[in-house]
Amino acid sequence: MFSSIGPKLLIGPLMLAALFSNSYLQAAIGIDAADAWTTSKQTGQNHGADTNLDITNNNSAGVRNAYLRFNLSTLPADIQPADITKASLVVYVTSASASGAINVSCNLGVSWDEATITHANYPSGPAGTCTTIPVSLANKFYTVDITNQVKLWVGNPASNYGLALSTASGLAFSIDAKEVPGNGNGTGGGRVPYLDIVLAGGGEGGGEGPVGPTGATGATGATGATGATGATGATGATGATGATGATGATGATGATGATGATGATGAQGATGATGAQGATGATGATGATGAQGATGATGAQGPAGLNGATGATGATGALGPLPLASNAADSIDTVNQEFMPVLGLDVPPTPSEASHQLLSPKTCTDTGFHAKVTTAPGGAASWTFTLRINGSNSAASCTITGANTSCTSGSTAAVAEGDLLSISVQPAGSPSNPFRMFVSSACQ
Repeated sequence: MFSSIGPKLLIGPLMLAALFSNSYLQAAIGIDAADAWTTSKQTGQNHGADTNLDITNNNSAGVRNAYLRFNLSTLPADIQPADITKASLVVYVTSASASGAINVSCNLGVSWDEATITHANYPSGPAGTCTTIPVSLANKFYTVDITNQVKLWVGNPASNYGLALSTASGLAFSIDAKEVPGNGNGTGGGRVPYLDIVLAGGGEGGGEGPVGPTGATGATGATGATGATGATGATGATGATGATGATGATGATGATGATGATGATGAQGATGATGAQGATGATGATGATGAQGATGATGAQGPAGLNGATGATGATGALGPLPLASNAADSIDTVNQEFMPVLGLDVPPTPSEASHQLLSPKTCTDTGFHAKVTTAPGGAASWTFTLRINGSNSAASCTITGANTSCTSGSTAAVAEGDLLSISVQPAGSPSNPFRMFVSSACQ
């Protein structure tokens, strides 16, 4: 789902995407509060502005722990813990020294600041591991359930000190921070960690997507050099004479002799005893069904049977729809073409497309491309909105003209995993400044 109007809502600076309908409410909340990492090798050094979050535990890099905090105030004001059906932490691992687990500590107990946290002052409260993220390969998304912790934060916002990520000895992992330029500088794109929250409301959102494809196997290392041949040992003494061998196998049987002549027919023997009863004949055709008799009384319930063996785990479901969307306000050029991101809140369009391009994490088909402005273009003027893929216009495009304030494209566009996505905004005839514009579509 890509949306920022109607049933969807985006709240930054990183992201809160929520889908409202008669059946369910789903939200994705990005790290718009704080993220940082600390290291035992530089106990007084702050890493709150780094573009990566390191999680290691080895002799060369020392102990490096990452910290995340999410702003839940962007959820509906009357939200209650009981309204939360499920809450998941989603991270994208960019590097991994080996297969292992990232430990998640939920209850840090004390507050911390992104700009000042160090190994010397990191939270040391009751931060026991509440769950783990099993990691097999790098460059993949991983999801873990933290529903109970998010309910605690919603019920007591003052207890939201975020999460701490650590790992066991000998392992090293890294994930993107919100400061990575390719992540949209805090506008919600790319691969930054986020919370996927499903709220009660008569139904349930789509299931979580699968783990991404396995990366290619690395090249085989070169064969090591052959070791030197050892010295020849001394000749041993001659052994004793062995025992006499067993008798050989019997030779093959000679050929069978020729068959003798047939003898004369003997006298007929006495009648034999009656043979056994023959097999039962085939069942005759079924007769017509008789009238149904009266229903008998219900018998007593029999004892419960043994539990059957657990069935095999079903195949992993397909990756769900992508939540991409954008809106813009204020500084909008009514003469020249500008560009805006497919995800973002109040991000003014600019002439530079590269600064708004975001990476698609999956292959999908975009449908229902829709645009809206708060002020009609007026007269013969117009606004044309187009989904662009890798710097080129796609078929997903529509135009708002005259007194209209919205448009919908009847065409679809194919999006491949890794494509760079952006939105083109093209004015014509000097339209009125729309003050605020919205774009949405669904890619699945």
